[in-house]
Amino acid sequence: MKVWSKGYPKEAITLSFDKASNRILVGLDDGVIDVIQVTNNGYEDIACVKAHQGRVTGVAYDAMSNVIYSVSQDKVLRVSHGSSIALIVGVPHKEPIFCMLRDTLNKRILFGTKTG
Repeated sequence: MKVWSKGYPKEAITLSFDKASNRILVGLDDGVIDVIQVTNNGYEDIACVKAHQGRVTGVAYDAMSNVIYSVSQDKVLRVSHGSSIALIVGVPHKEPIFCMLRDTLNKRILFGTKTG
């Protein structure tokens, strides 16, 4: 087993690992998403971009379409390009979003708010 760490100036709130691509996504307290490629020798930084106006509370990567899904307390479900994190579409919600799950079997994104 290999162990390595990466420090951040803000609190890391959420992370996900896509085993098909060996890619880690980290969502930070200040709205930043960090995309990291795991390699045989450690890791390589792919992108680190301020994607949201609030705390990132959920991230997921779809290797088949090279897309990142993210949610935040800024009330937006964001769909972005996988390498640049450039916005494809932002879907507003009426409440802050506190968690997210990518259901690959049924091809859907589930997210939760304080009311459900």
